[in-house]
Amino acid sequence: TQKTESPAGEDLTLIQGIIDVFWVEEDGIVVLDYKTDRVKSGAELAVRYAAQLKLYAEALERICNQDGERRLRVKERLLYSFRLGEVIAV
Repeated sequence: TQKTESPAGEDLTLIQGIIDVFWVEEDGIVVLDYKTDRVKSGAELAVRYAAQLKLYAEALERICNQDGERRLRVKERLLYSFRLGEVIAV
């Protein structure tokens, strides 16, 4: 995360991240991020990474809808916990 100022003088926060995997299905986009955190529950991971996955979803929707023809939306945001060995919906 990096704070900067826009040309208009507004404060902006730049966030850098890499989407691990996503795929497009007929009814929308699914985004999945792998996690190795030592946690006791999927709920803990979901809370911890909800904002990150929301930003990934927004970025994917912008990228996938640049042509203006098809209106793709992210239909699922998922985490895969290596520690728990499970997929968590966020």
